[in-house]
Amino acid sequence: MAPGVDFPSAWRDLLHFPVQFFYCHNGADQARNLFLARLPVVLLALLLDAALYRIVGKLGGRWAGLTALGLAAFDPSAIASAATANLDFPNTAFSFFALVAAFRAFEEPGAWRTLLAGAALGAALLTKFTALLLGPAVLLLCAAAAFERKSWRPLGTLGLIALCAFSTFAAGYGFETRSLESVKGHSKYMGRSGAILERSALRAPVEGLFGEKVGVPLLTAVKGLDHTLSETGQIGHRGYLLGRARRWSSGPTRTRGAASALMWDGSTIIWWFWRRSCRSRRSRC
Repeated sequence: MAPGVDFPSAWRDLLHFPVQFFYCHNGADQARNLFLARLPVVLLALLLDAALYRIVGKLGGRWAGLTALGLAAFDPSAIASAATANLDFPNTAFSFFALVAAFRAFEEPGAWRTLLAGAALGAALLTKFTALLLGPAVLLLCAAAAFERKSWRPLGTLGLIALCAFSTFAAGYGFETRSLESVKGHSKYMGRSGAILERSALRAPVEGLFGEKVGVPLLTAVKGLDHTLSETGQIGHRGYLLGRARRWSSGPTRTRGAASALMWDGSTIIWWFWRRSCRSRRSRC
C-alpha cells in the first residue's frame, strides 16, 4: 500500500478507532448532527448553482447559463465537497459571490453594491485564508475600471469594499482582543517551536506594536494566518499514514491551485476589459 512504510500489526484497528469512537462510544445522535452540519453546505451549493446560471445567462444568454450550470452541477469535486461539512466549498461559493459583487460594484458603483461586495469578500475570508487570492483579482478589477473611465473614483470604491470586508471579517471573530501573555501555554495558540507566532514577518510587528500585555486585535485570526503560512510549502505532514511517512505533501497541490486561481481570475478580468473596450469603440462609431 505504501512502499517503505512499516505499519504496526494493529494498524487497521488504529485507523478504525476514530470511527468507532465517534459512532459507537458517543451518546449524541451523530447521524443527525452530521446531517445538520452538511445541510448548510448543500443549500449553499444550490444557491451557487442558481446564481451561476443567472449571472452567466445574463452575460452570455440562456445556453451559456445552462452550460455553466451543467459544468458546475456535474463537476466531481463540487459534488464531493457539496455533500460534506467542510470549508472548501463555502470558500469557493463566497469567493465567486465576492468576485461577481466586486465586478458589479466597479461596473455600476452604488452603496448597496459596494456593501454587498465587501460583505461577500469578508465572508470568503472567514471561511478560509485561501480567499486572500481574491486580493489581486479585486485590485485588477479596480485598475481596469480606473483605466477605462480615466478616473480615480474606483479607488474610492475599492477602499469602501476593503472597509466593509474587514468589518465583516472582524465581526466573524467577535471583534476579539487578546494579549500574547493571556494565551501563553494554550494549545490552540502555541506552535511547535514554543512561540505563539512562528513567522517572524508576523511576530516582529505584533510584538513591537503591542508587546506582551496589550491586547492584539483579532489575535486568533492572526494566529490562523501564521499557521497557514507556516504549513504552506512544508514537505510532509505528521498525520499522514499514522505519522510513519513524511513524503506526501499538499504544498505543490496548493501552489498549483493558487497559480490556477490567479490565472483564471486574471484572464477573466482581461476578457472583461477587452469586451468593454470593444463595446465602447462600437458606440463611438
